[in-house]
Amino acid sequence: MKPSSVPDIQAWLLSARHDDDGGVSLMARLVEVVRQHGLPLWRASFSLMTRHPELVWRSVQWIQAEGVKMIERSRASLDEPFFQRSPIAMLRRGAPPIRVRLEGESRVAFRKHPFVLLMRPARERSRGSNHGR
Repeated sequence: MKPSSVPDIQAWLLSARHDDDGGVSLMARLVEVVRQHGLPLWRASFSLMTRHPELVWRSVQWIQAEGVKMIERSRASLDEPFFQRSPIAMLRRGAPPIRVRLEGESRVAFRKHPFVLLMRPARERSRGSNHGR
């Protein structure tokens, strides 16, 4: 994708029509737009917080071979260990945001960031894996 495509994508996002379908059509059209501009995309997702009394958020996922699907997350999911260890939970508890360049020397520092280390499977953390070097 050429950097010159970014303003076109931004303009589309700012003018995209609202459909009351929980974000499914937004995802389908967004994928179409960025792929038309040459981004080699095979999967994408975003989450939308809700004001629903039983739901916390809706995840909208697009996978090339499967298309778009929506996953509703109940408030109970906030108490699950997987969520409690996630960067999102940490941010909700007041942790500072992650701001790291993903290129050059910063790439190595990012792999050692506390959020990244917590997201590794327990077996890798316990044996001090150098996964991804």
